[in-house]
Amino acid sequence: MPAYPKAENPLPFDAGPASDNLHFIDGPSIVVGDDYIVRYTLVIKSSAGAMNISYEGMRCATDGARENARAEILILKFQVTEKRLYAIGRDDKTWVRVQVSKWEELEDISQHYAQRALSRYFFCPANIVVRNEREAIQALKRGSLHA
Repeated sequence: MPAYPKAENPLPFDAGPASDNLHFIDGPSIVVGDDYIVRYTLVIKSSAGAMNISYEGMRCATDGARENARAEILILKFQVTEKRLYAIGRDDKTWVRVQVSKWEELEDISQHYAQRALSRYFFCPANIVVRNEREAIQALKRGSLHA
């Protein structure tokens, strides 16, 4: 687990018009592993001041398979980005590991605006994982990888 996020380390990003919340990544928590998984701490702050803090992983462009209406005839192969929740931040500034941690496709989870923005614009642009932590941090500071 990374260190609990500190107030001086936030990297804000825009999760799009569908969310009224403020979104941040804790800069020191970003790790791009040898397994090509980007791990990070996500901080979401509501307009009322409530905060959700989570430690997550993102796997860019994995092979997925989805069946269409004629499932018995055609299976489509495509690239998907997945996220995984590892732990949730508590009010006492400690982490609690989630009991069930599994990979979930981002496109199938409508409420994950922040993770989709992180995938598309910062951690997995063009379905390619950023090379290292520095590149991820620079993209967040600029507002996108290609800005």
